[in-house]
Amino acid sequence: MFVQCKDVNARERDACFYDFFSQYIKQSILKSPYKELEGEATLLFSVEKDGSVALVRCVASSLYIRKEVQRTMDQFPKLIPAQQWGKPVRYFYRCRIRLN
Repeated sequence: MFVQCKDVNARERDACFYDFFSQYIKQSILKSPYKELEGEATLLFSVEKDGSVALVRCVASSLYIRKEVQRTMDQFPKLIPAQQWGKPVRYFYRCRIRLN
């Protein structure tokens, strides 16, 4: 979870996470040397127990988008990990990103 979403109620927490996540990815890809990237990508990634983010799978409409998603995920800041019974656990997310 992003720090900005920590105090959001449980119902809105997922929406807050996905909003910040897609905003971060899009802003990072806009800084790419491939300025005219258009298309979409579906990501499967995990937030590990230590808060690090790991890309598990990326299906993208172009090789350039896939490379940029990988680069962005490699530089992703640590997040607050999910918790179960008060202990941090790995949690998987699926997200679709559209670039146009």
